[in-house]
Order: sequence, then C-alpha cells, then structure tokens
Amino acid sequence: MRRGYAAAAALLALAGCTHAKKQAVPEPTPIVGTDPCPAPADLLQAPPGSGQRLPDVTLRCIGEGDAVRMRSVGGTPTVVNLWASWCTPCRTEMPEFQQVHRALGAKVRFLGVDTQDARENDARSAIQRAAITYPSVYDFDQHVKRAVNSRVVPTTILVGADGLIKEVHVGQLTGAELRAAITKFLGVT
Repeated sequence: MRRGYAAAAALLALAGCTHAKKQAVPEPTPIVGTDPCPAPADLLQAPPGSGQRLPDVTLRCIGEGDAVRMRSVGGTPTVVNLWASWCTPCRTEMPEFQQVHRALGAKVRFLGVDTQDARENDARSAIQRAAITYPSVYDFDQHVKRAVNSRVVPTTILVGADGLIKEVHVGQLTGAELRAAITKFLGVT
C-alpha cells in the first residue's frame, strides 16, 4: 500500500499538481518590483471566433494594473503560465520563466495565472520568493485551465501575436525548454 502512495506522489511531482479549493479573494495591493498587468489598450482587440483563443473571462490582477480580458491576449507573442503557490513544480519553474522573461524583454509578454490559491497572500508570497517581475492574475474558477483541457499545474500556453493559442504544455518546463518552445511555436529568438 505504501508503494502505491509513493508512486502516486511521484507521479504528481512529475506531471504537475492538482488542487480543488476555491474561495473569495480580497482587493489587490501592489507588489513591489512586479510589472502591472497590461492595460486593455495594450492587448489585442480581435473579433471572437477568428480561431482558438483563451476563454472570454476577465481576471483580476495580482498587485497593480487593470484586470485582463483573457480573450484579448495577443498583439505580442505571449507566454501564459498557470500556477499555484503550493505546487512544487510551479515554484521550481517560476525563477526560470523569470530569467527567460528578462532575456527576451519586450519581444514576448509573460502573464502568470494563479489558478488555485485560496489566499491572496499565498500567491503574493510565491511571486516575491521567486522574484517574478511579470504580471499575474487570479483565476480561482479555473476558466483558463479548463479551456485548454488541463487538469494540472503548471500548464504553459503559448499565444501568438494574432491571439491564437499555438501550443499548450502540461507539466513543468525548464528555461531551456521554454526558450525552445517560444522559438518553435512563436517564432521569437
């Protein structure tokens, strides 16, 4: 029986994390050193139905900035990373994503999506511990995760400048794997 539990734990660590808690979230307060969420004018204003896009849901920014309408993500190639503070693979990949974000600068936009933290302070602490400067939003109802048929975090979604989803990767990525995917699916080097 213990082997079964150990195998299940190992599988979760390799594949990603799942969690089902959902609670109300208090109003945001700024996180020092984190970019604000993009303003609506900085996002793609494409008509719905022109291809597979992120769901038409508006998510509140963690920290400063406007709420983000996920269907509008585009205009610039974008990495959307679904994560949770309690997820070990998420916490492992966050600093690597930050390094890639810093290296690519304005060529690729990064947006974190906290999908399952019950308390705002848990999300904020994870962002601060990993020294993340790109914005993150809350998605406690897991709209984005469900829209891409993912059951685990981390999940990374690559969205082209046209606003269309180019790739969905379920599970942890290294910085090198993320760079390779950005080059392959978004055409950015």
